[in-house]
Amino acid sequence: WRVGVRDPLDSNKILEVVELHNQAVATATGYERAYEIGGKHWPQILDPKTGYPPPGMVSATVIGSAAESCEALSQALFAMAPADGKALIDSLGPEWASLSFIKNKGGKLEALASRNYEKFRGHLYQK
Repeated sequence: WRVGVRDPLDSNKILEVVELHNQAVATATGYERAYEIGGKHWPQILDPKTGYPPPGMVSATVIGSAAESCEALSQALFAMAPADGKALIDSLGPEWASLSFIKNKGGKLEALASRNYEKFRGHLYQK
């Protein structure tokens, strides 16, 4: 399967494509299920230590051997510090990978990929 990873800032765009063979993928985002409170955007996933959304995190995608584990891990990565999430996925073995998008202070997206992500990366074909 070829699965597109949407741009977390523009859901009409695909930023990445992953190629899966007997694997699952899940993405946790701050753009689809969110709230507007006092004119501020609040994602549904909160850091359990602070009770606030993690600063800058806009999406976390996890590739692995089981869909339910990918879903749980993608939400955990969304709530974690990006480097800690990457380290967690890197510790799980070669069948696991992640790609997180963080919005920097300038408002630009930065990608943080786990060690094994490249072997799942497909080619993005644009018209």
